[in-house]
Amino acid sequence: MKKTQKIIVSVLFLIFLSLIGFYYYSIKKSKYKTVYYVYFLSSNQELKLIPVERTAKPFSDIEEKVKSSIKDLLNGPNQEEKEKNIITMIPEGVKLINCYIRNDTVFLDFSKDIEKGGGTEEMKARLAQIVFTATQFPEINKVRFMIEGKFIKYFGGEGLTDVEKPLERKDFIKVKRGE
Repeated sequence: MKKTQKIIVSVLFLIFLSLIGFYYYSIKKSKYKTVYYVYFLSSNQELKLIPVERTAKPFSDIEEKVKSSIKDLLNGPNQEEKEKNIITMIPEGVKLINCYIRNDTVFLDFSKDIEKGGGTEEMKARLAQIVFTATQFPEINKVRFMIEGKFIKYFGGEGLTDVEKPLERKDFIKVKRGE
C-alpha cells in the first residue's frame, strides 16, 4: 500500500471512530427524553384517574418503556403532586418482579403486597392505575396479572375482582377519568 493510501485509510478510520463516539455520546448524554405517563388519582372532591407526565432517557424497546412506567407508578406521586391532592391506591413497598410482552399483552408480576389493604373500589382503582399506565403505549392493549410468579384468578383480599383474563382499558368504563 502506498503512503497516500495509508493516510487516506487512517483518516477514514479516524472519521469512523469519531462518528461512533459522537453517536454514543449523543445517545447517552442526550437531552431528548422519552415522555410517558403514570396514572394516579385526583382526590379533589371525587376520585378521578389522571395521567401525570414522567420523562426518562430514550428506551431501546417497548418492554423497557412499560417496566419504567410501572416502576414510576409504584414509586407513587412526588411531593409536589401530593400537595396537589394527587394520590395512589397502590400500597408502599410493592415491587415489580417481572415484566414481559406477548403479542399485545403485557404480563406483570408483582410482589404479594400489591393486594394489601383496601376494599373493592380501592382495588378496582388500583387495577385501573396499572392497566392505564401499561396500555398507554400503542403496542400494548391488555394486562395479565401475576403475583410472585403465579397467575391469579381474583385480585384483592375480598376476591371480587376477576383478573383471570387479561384486562383492558374498556374494563374500567366506570372509573372516572380526568384526562
